[in-house]
Amino acid sequence: MTVSVIRKEITIGSMFKNWTIVYFANFIGAVLLAWLLYKSGLYGSEAMTAKAIGIAEAKVALPLGAVIIRAVFCNILVVLAVWMQTGGKDIISKIFAMWFPIMLFVFAGFEHSVANMFFLPIGYMLGANFTLSEMILNNLIPVTIGNIIGGAIVIPMVYYYTYLRKDLQK
Repeated sequence: MTVSVIRKEITIGSMFKNWTIVYFANFIGAVLLAWLLYKSGLYGSEAMTAKAIGIAEAKVALPLGAVIIRAVFCNILVVLAVWMQTGGKDIISKIFAMWFPIMLFVFAGFEHSVANMFFLPIGYMLGANFTLSEMILNNLIPVTIGNIIGGAIVIPMVYYYTYLRKDLQK
């Protein structure tokens, strides 16, 4: 969408409106999923509960700089996964194009705002030791900022200056 704003195909206001709707819809869906899983009894085992709480507490305890850097790298990989799959000719090539960058961000421990919209509430519901304001201020907001930098600034700007800038100057 950033490239579309630069090319004046959409307005910055419509981009922010879209982002806001999508962000809060993801938040509602993630919290609803966390609540349903919490109520389902699937987190009845001590080991599973401890793991979910540990993940959530670790994410909220990360230093601000680390959170933002991990979020920037995360969305660089996510946007590359989305763009790479567009080159796939069939479903399996699209899946493989997306699979590796997404698995890399998961294995590397990078931070994604939508994924954290699930991990943090489920940890909180299970008894993690942080407040809702800590969850939002220490993780969701900085991760969202980092995701925007990586996914809506870094990759689109590289793409624009590599491929599109010359076309727009003609």
